[in-house]
Amino acid sequence: MKHLSLCLVLLCCCAAFAPAAPPTLNDLIDSALAQLRAGQQDEALTTVRQAVEFAPTAADAWLAVGYVRQERKEYPPAAAAFQKAARLAPERPMPWVNLAWVDNLMHRYEEMEQASRMAIRLGPDLPMAWRGLAVAQSSLGRPTEAIESYRQALRLDPRNGRYRAYLASVLADAGRDEEAFEEYEAGLDEMSNQLAIASTNLAWSAQNVGNMERSAEAATEAARLATRDGTRAEAYNALAYARMYAGDLPGATEAVAQAAQLAPGDPYYQDTAAIVALLHNDLPAAEKHLAGVLAQADDEDYASPALALYWAQHGPREQARAQLDRIERNIARTGGSIADDFYLSGKAALALGDSAQARELFEAGARRFPKHPWGVEMRAWVQANP
Repeated sequence: MKHLSLCLVLLCCCAAFAPAAPPTLNDLIDSALAQLRAGQQDEALTTVRQAVEFAPTAADAWLAVGYVRQERKEYPPAAAAFQKAARLAPERPMPWVNLAWVDNLMHRYEEMEQASRMAIRLGPDLPMAWRGLAVAQSSLGRPTEAIESYRQALRLDPRNGRYRAYLASVLADAGRDEEAFEEYEAGLDEMSNQLAIASTNLAWSAQNVGNMERSAEAATEAARLATRDGTRAEAYNALAYARMYAGDLPGATEAVAQAAQLAPGDPYYQDTAAIVALLHNDLPAAEKHLAGVLAQADDEDYASPALALYWAQHGPREQARAQLDRIERNIARTGGSIADDFYLSGKAALALGDSAQARELFEAGARRFPKHPWGVEMRAWVQANP
């Protein structure tokens, strides 16, 4: 018995000091993903290189390389890694899904569409593939096709709040404001983890269908729920617009002051404050906020209807004309995303004595935003000035 006991002790000791088993490919990939989550991007890159050395013909190893390169914003190497994975696993759709998204990050929308269609051919029931196709179609200026692709993604993943929000955004860009509002409102239940953002989107959408009360409710709820300063600032900004459109200029001033306090370096909120001040005939406040816009905007082509209106009324008029030209180029490119682009620019054209340009802007704005308070006002002006 003593001899047997000694043998057992020796076996246990040998087991305790046995060399660790070499890592598997899955171990390396899991380790790299954990390093990415921990923000250790250099270490993750080293680990995925080890994975490729360990299994150079494994598609998963190259997919991991693509993920890491993408997180490092090294998009061409990421695309090359996903292409390699696609060659190694020609029956799998995910390399094409990931390649499509990297193409999106590089603004290569035609290539993104091709990669998304390949992903759909290999995985027709994969909602991410349809989402990629929708993004490409929207970016290529084909909103009707994008809407159908987003709807297909939602048929496959009906509880995906992000897809519903993307669909609503494209519907809004296409001028289908009623449908956009319905999608944004339906998405509130599906985006419980991002309810503040969803509520802000709903607030903006409600303005386009003329429901300022619902807009203010949604924006107030968003500001209450938001945990990040940037998200709260956007919610207060939406609330400022809802109050401004409803004629509550003091309430709008208070709301946009909250937004500017949360994001003091953002010219967007200074611009909103300037619009409110101009409508309130508070010239000193307008000048202060417009100076903030000019100081903070990092693009010399920053197009602001508030600046156009101020310069048209108070000079220099040539700068007002330059602003109007920029705004009209933006409208031609995007279709006009907010009523301000048409309403304030039309008022600026009137201040410059150009009633023909004002009519063109007001007619386009009334068509684009038929239920918006400013859309109604623009239509009334056109009818009163035949």
